[in-house]
Amino acid sequence: EEAFGYSAEEIIAQPVTMIIQDRHHEQLERHVQRVRLLGGPHAANKTLELAGRRKDGGEFPLELSVTSWQGKSDLFFTIIMRDISERRLAEERLDRLHHHNQVVLNSAGEGIYGVDREGRLTFVNPAAAKMFGWEAEALIGQSLHALVHQTDLRGMPFTEEHRLIGETITGGELREHVDSVFRRKDGTSFPVEYVSTPIQERGEIVGAVVVFKDTTDRKRAEEQLQDSFRRLRKLSGRMEGIREEERGRI
Repeated sequence: EEAFGYSAEEIIAQPVTMIIQDRHHEQLERHVQRVRLLGGPHAANKTLELAGRRKDGGEFPLELSVTSWQGKSDLFFTIIMRDISERRLAEERLDRLHHHNQVVLNSAGEGIYGVDREGRLTFVNPAAAKMFGWEAEALIGQSLHALVHQTDLRGMPFTEEHRLIGETITGGELREHVDSVFRRKDGTSFPVEYVSTPIQERGEIVGAVVVFKDTTDRKRAEEQLQDSFRRLRKLSGRMEGIREEERGRI
């Protein structure tokens, strides 16, 4: 009564289609016929999601299941309906959140990827895939360590137990690294800095999300700055030598 707005007296002996939107009548009829033919638990286990119709004409989503039972002379049907409006709203909120997260991942300029506890890639955003030189789909499920060959600036690979991403997963703590190197698909490498953060589900660490940045331009600028300092020091030394010579002549 509360769901459909009818009193018991108004709805008793009325066809069930009275409280189902017209566009779903044929679907409901097919399902009832299926239950009639099959009977038993196989038919009862199947549910339908239809649009219910209230007395005032309003519509709401409902879940419906049909079972049959044999009377003395006739076959009878029991229909169980459940208002799933709250579930639909929750699903829509999750869909919007998922869409928002995808937009953020796809729009981010930094590389972002996730790994599970075994170090397999679970998601890769377009920026990360581009920097690695791979198609994002080809990376999913692959071993990060095997594909990217994470190394330090000396070109020495980090061992499994010392890699900071592994420490994030085992220790559950945020880790930062400013002097790492990732390798592209073609074998070339580029310097990166990254932050790895644990992913938790129901209090258990199930992986890590890593945000990294290609620091090639910054490293180049730092090298140019150091080179400028070296040349200035060299020039300063020469100038000091010239001044010493002039003082000696005087």
